[in-house]
Amino acid sequence: MTSPLDKAGSGDLLHSRQTPTFLVESLKRTALDQLGAIVRGLIRPTELTLQEIELESPGTRRVDQESLAIIKQREAALVMRYRQLLADSFDQLLTPNAILQGKATALSLLSEEELGQYLDAQRIAATLRARHARALLGAEARFATLARSLGASDGKQPIDPERLSELLVKTLQGQTVPDGLRDLLFKQYQAELSHVLDAFYSQIDTLLGAAGYGLHVPGLAPRPAAAPAPVPAPNEPMWEQVASRHGAARAAALLRCRTRGSPAGSVPGAEWSGSSATTDRGDRAPARTTPRTDRA
Repeated sequence: MTSPLDKAGSGDLLHSRQTPTFLVESLKRTALDQLGAIVRGLIRPTELTLQEIELESPGTRRVDQESLAIIKQREAALVMRYRQLLADSFDQLLTPNAILQGKATALSLLSEEELGQYLDAQRIAATLRARHARALLGAEARFATLARSLGASDGKQPIDPERLSELLVKTLQGQTVPDGLRDLLFKQYQAELSHVLDAFYSQIDTLLGAAGYGLHVPGLAPRPAAAPAPVPAPNEPMWEQVASRHGAARAAALLRCRTRGSPAGSVPGAEWSGSSATTDRGDRAPARTTPRTDRA
């Protein structure tokens, strides 16, 4: 039995690649938590923008205001539809054939108005991809690894900006959205996504990385390690090792001591402390003399 991933996605408990269903459910919950309420944040800012335009040019955006009022009445239903579409995009990873069927039917049902919305969605997607490229890189590479392991195609993934932009088009299907209102709604949608995508991609990357998917991201070179401090070679002459640290005079004294076989403690200044009997300036300790005795 495999252990589930902890809620924070820290990787203390890891998924197994034998349980892709549980992993996809974790990714879907993350997407719903981070992105599920975005549609709710579109209507009020758009309404305020239209009011400001109306004050400057009365009557010019009346059609847009009326259409937005209808959308506002259906806000709860639109939020539910958006969340359902977002969840379905993850569920389709487990049923790759459903993705192909969806593409075949979607192209035949596009109206001229919806085609314009898809073009707007593509422009939003290009902007979001450029703005969040750094955060998207790792998450997208890991997600592609997961999709291949599930037998899904290498096309758009649920976390791609292109797929997220198209969700708004599908959410607004069946609604009367004039061109002017559509521009405002899509601009606000882009702004709302920009606020959360970096955190969203980071969390997706953490979940997939903890599950062992796509640990290697092509194009990212490892950071070179810092060079270690140079260490003297074992066979380096004693003079070279000591002279650089204690001065030439002390090094010469220790070298003579080693050559004659005397213990290091018998050499004045062999203990390299701050105060010693011998210094590099040539000061020497007074020699101990023995009193002379006159011969009888």
